[in-house]
Amino acid sequence: MPKQSTATLQQSGWVTAIGQMAVGAILFGGIGIVVSKVFGWTDNKQLIAIGSFIFVGFLLPLFVWRRLTQFFDGLGPKYMTRHTGIVRTYHNLHECKGDMETDFKAATDISLLLQVGRWELGSGEPSFFSNVAKQKEAGCKIKILRASDKSPFLAKERAESLGYDHPHWVESGRQLSAQIEALRSSKAKIEDRTHEEPYLWRIFIFGPFAYVSPYLYPHENHEKAVVYKLEAGPDSLYAVFKKYFDYLWMKYDPSGPADPNERWATWE
Repeated sequence: MPKQSTATLQQSGWVTAIGQMAVGAILFGGIGIVVSKVFGWTDNKQLIAIGSFIFVGFLLPLFVWRRLTQFFDGLGPKYMTRHTGIVRTYHNLHECKGDMETDFKAATDISLLLQVGRWELGSGEPSFFSNVAKQKEAGCKIKILRASDKSPFLAKERAESLGYDHPHWVESGRQLSAQIEALRSSKAKIEDRTHEEPYLWRIFIFGPFAYVSPYLYPHENHEKAVVYKLEAGPDSLYAVFKKYFDYLWMKYDPSGPADPNERWATWE
């Protein structure tokens, strides 16, 4: 069944509301006539009574409709927040930059899942991450998972098949590595590991908040893909993304046991 657009649904809603107001006006006008007959009102009194009831009949459905609209408009987001933890959505990575910076500054436990990080810490637009991270105090922990230069998803063959400039990928990875090294001058504890995971999610975890964005487009994903802001809590998807990051962090721990059975023996 085809989905109706928001504009179509709103138009349909207003048509329904107008119809209800018309019916209400007619019904209340009829009540006004009955009341005027019961009390023996004639002429002006009768007209006033009928007009008053029509007026009430016209406004009451409108009032009820607006109240119901406001109620259900608010109910959807509340339901989503309660059962998914999603507190806000953004059109793209740039739109949430201000909120991310605010949460990044307040957080003391930070986790970042990146690929080459061109739009986060690498060679893209000037990022707040580096400047803010350098201002962090002792006690703050920043974990960064970034794509390994051995990742098959950054291979020359894959870049060529997708129409990307492979040397640019390599340079972006080099700059990201240099940026991370520069962060080590801060008082925060900086840890970074490399991974060989596919392009699935960008994940930024700042304390109780997580910003996650799927890789949906082969080009300019940072400008096109939606970003979800999640808050930790019961039934929140925040826990899933946090655990996924922790899983990858443990998976790519170079000091961990080589035997997978031993590595995951205590995983919960």
